[in-house]
Order: sequence, then C-alpha cells, then structure tokens
Amino acid sequence: MRITTRNARFQQWVALLSNRTKRAQLGEFVVQGVRPITLAVERGWAIRALLYDGDRPRLSEWATRLLRTELSHTQGAQQVALST
Repeated sequence: MRITTRNARFQQWVALLSNRTKRAQLGEFVVQGVRPITLAVERGWAIRALLYDGDRPRLSEWATRLLRTELSHTQGAQQVALST
C-alpha cells in the first residue's frame, strides 16, 4: 500500500505521535527508530502497520529484512510506503 501525507490514515499516525489523548482513545501508539522497533518485534508486540519511506531508492538491510520477515506476514501487519 502507498499513501501520501494528505491521507487520513497518515494524519492519524501523526496525531498518535504528538497527542496523548488520541493514543489513549485509540489504544495505539507509534514506535519509531531501529532499536525501539527491534525491541518491539523481539518482545512479540502486535504490529498493525510497518511504515517506510516509499521514495527511497533502496532501504537498509535491516528495514528490508523486517519487511520480509515472516512475523510481519503472520501478524497481518500492513506494509505502507509513505510518499510525499
């Protein structure tokens, strides 16, 4: 799936980053960064969506491996390419 910054779902993710009330209402939050994401995966947290830069010509080995893992497919996590 590919979305832009004007997409309603993208706007919801932005709200989750900065709005504690929204996080509490939805019971969701955003984890960002290599180490925090790695820890979340290692601890078996339910992942609803994996967001990545869809405009990058090549992702890092870590990101590519994460997107290809069986974990992301078995949990039903959406893989979302963000585009400007």
